[in-house]
Amino acid sequence: MHELDGAKVKSNYFIGFMQILMLLTNAFDPDPRVYQEAKALVEKGYKVSILCWDRDLKSPPLENIDGIHVERIYVKSTHGRGSTQTIFLLPITLLTYNF
Repeated sequence: MHELDGAKVKSNYFIGFMQILMLLTNAFDPDPRVYQEAKALVEKGYKVSILCWDRDLKSPPLENIDGIHVERIYVKSTHGRGSTQTIFLLPITLLTYNF
């Protein structure tokens, strides 16, 4: 939990001063909740990157949306499989630690 203009800001991972990496289990098409948080952070001067899981290959792998760097990782899986798809998250986890 970090403080930004008096408000508590919860981010998934800080990768350095003024840089935030957000991790999503969806393709950010864009997800309005995540978009609003990321856009507010960009407006405050933060560099925001979103690493997301694209199961359907419907979105471009790299994109810049209003100053938000979006990178989509394609890992074949289906929606709604719960904990049984944990094995499919391994490549994303490995990429995250090398980000």
